[in-house]
Amino acid sequence: MLRDLLSLLSLTGLWAGKDGATILEIMVSAVSSVAPIAATVAHVALPPGKQASHYLKIANNPFEVPPQGDWHDFVEDCTTRAYQAGHVHRINSPQGPLRVLCLKMQAGGQGFRMWFCSEAPSFPSANHVIFLRAAVSLAAAGLHTASIDYERVQAGRAKDEFLAMLGHELRNPLAPMVTALDLISLKGSGHLAKEHAIIGRQADHLLRLVDDLLDITRVTRDVVVLNLQNVNIRTALVEAVENAGALIEEKHHRVMLELGPEGLQALGDPDRLRQIFVNLLINACKYTDAGGTITVSAGYEADAENMLFVSVQDNGTGIDDALLPKIFDLFEQGLRDSNRAQGGLGIGLAIVRKLVNLHGGSVVVQSEGKGKGALFTVRLPVAMQPAGTFPCPAPVVLPVLAPIRRRVLLVDDSLDILDTMSDFLRVHDFEVLGIAHPMEAIEKAPAFNADIYVLDIGLPDMDGYQLVKRLRQLDTNNAQFIALTGYGRQSDKQRAMAAGFDAHFAKPVDTKVLLQSMHGSAALPGKR
Repeated sequence: MLRDLLSLLSLTGLWAGKDGATILEIMVSAVSSVAPIAATVAHVALPPGKQASHYLKIANNPFEVPPQGDWHDFVEDCTTRAYQAGHVHRINSPQGPLRVLCLKMQAGGQGFRMWFCSEAPSFPSANHVIFLRAAVSLAAAGLHTASIDYERVQAGRAKDEFLAMLGHELRNPLAPMVTALDLISLKGSGHLAKEHAIIGRQADHLLRLVDDLLDITRVTRDVVVLNLQNVNIRTALVEAVENAGALIEEKHHRVMLELGPEGLQALGDPDRLRQIFVNLLINACKYTDAGGTITVSAGYEADAENMLFVSVQDNGTGIDDALLPKIFDLFEQGLRDSNRAQGGLGIGLAIVRKLVNLHGGSVVVQSEGKGKGALFTVRLPVAMQPAGTFPCPAPVVLPVLAPIRRRVLLVDDSLDILDTMSDFLRVHDFEVLGIAHPMEAIEKAPAFNADIYVLDIGLPDMDGYQLVKRLRQLDTNNAQFIALTGYGRQSDKQRAMAAGFDAHFAKPVDTKVLLQSMHGSAALPGKR
């Protein structure tokens, strides 16, 4: 008996990370090896939060809910006649008369009952009762842990959905702001150029905050998929400096570039590597006073032939000894003062460390203390291809528009977005039909015969995924379909492409990239 109990205790190690149903299966299998169990009935809520149901397990078959046929009548008899915990009843079943023992236990704040059924006349013996009580008690503890884990997962999923919706809601007002600023720049802003530049910088800052909020969930949960390829480090660093250019210009920083050999290449995801470098540059800008110097360096590691380094050094406020070990921790920023009121959310460096680790690299920081600047050094694997195989890409030049104005059908239920994007496209010589409701788009699409459709996803009555399918059925012009939406996760992009879109852009869109995509569609078969 003691040996059986010790074996039972060892089962708890198998329950770690398991759901409630699996825990019950493991427990009943263990019980059946000691006691002659023919059937087991459990009344429990699986998963937690749902209404409790009756689950039936016959011999080695898995638990089933709800019990069917004659077994349903047997379960009804168990619940109505064998309701007193510890009492043994003789109940008819499809397998004949069974001796039934009912045990009741608590799983956290929720009670659950189990009925152990046997054909053996001696069931249950005193040892059987002791063993079954111990098994149910341990299962109750396991179910409680599984319930906590389940609630944690649900809370994490709810948080992810909230952040996705938050990003969508924040991107929508940003989109017309950014497009309006592009329009102002195209038309000439006159004496308000300085004010427009300020608005543009702050819009960029807000967009970075939104992107970081959405990214931290994906990165910390390790659901980021890297598109590994050979990446020219010089090109990636120049692009990163350009992306951080607004903040650099605002604080009049001097940026020194020491980018190493021309053929320096890393094995990595180009978008994620650029994100790493941008985050390090932005961090340096935030904590370096106006007029300060930021030095960006790159080269091969002297003591590791298969690794390269990228460093970002500033002469800013530095990092004190207490903060230094925690600088890459999530939401860690140290003490703020009035000069660092916009230090961000404390997630940029956490993203850097996670992304660098995913690339098989490392990142470290050095600082001699407050007021003495900081040096961040990233080490990454060198590309597998020989140096020079992948030259720096040439600057993107937009092709000249065809003489015939191309038609764009734009659908968005935000009137501000509709107005600003329509005006922006008209300035670039597109003929635009702006529509706020998807049903109106379906009605007017055949007569307008668009070359390009630009569709929002979050629309009334019919979302963009449904709309693109309807419009493709009406399309006779081999049109290009572009999703322009506040839903910017990788899963949102995949869903858009699966629904029938040719391209997916998150709001606020980089208008140059959007135009490049739209101009590129002219080369597709059937385009005018």
